[in-house]
Order: sequence, then C-alpha cells, then structure tokens
Amino acid sequence: MYGYGAAFISRSFVQEDLHSGKLHELKLEDPLLPRSIGFAVRRDRKLSVAAEQFVQMIGTQLSEDVKFFD
Repeated sequence: MYGYGAAFISRSFVQEDLHSGKLHELKLEDPLLPRSIGFAVRRDRKLSVAAEQFVQMIGTQLSEDVKFFD
C-alpha cells in the first residue's frame, strides 16, 4: 500500500490535521510505554538563549525526572 503509515505522536502536534481529516486517530487498547527525553550539551560552549530556556522548561516541568550529569 502506497501512502499509508502509522506513527505515535503527541496529539497537540497534529490537532489541525486531525480536525481537517488529513489524519485519522486510532485508539489503542493498551497505553504506550513511558517516553523519555535526553539532550547533551558541550561544556566548552555557552548555550543559546533558546537552548537555555528549553533546559529551564524541561527542568521546571519534569523536575523529578530530570538528571544532570557532570
């Protein structure tokens, strides 16, 4: 079948496509396994303002799950 595929993606990213009918949502019987986010930064470079804000956002929203390594 050409042009068909499946993906697990956050609903908020495709809300407009769902409303327009471009995408169709299938309900799962079993929930997805927990997901994690990881990122690495170079110690010898300063982060951009956007990157600093991203790190702050992740740290604020997921403070109990965030691990920083030296």
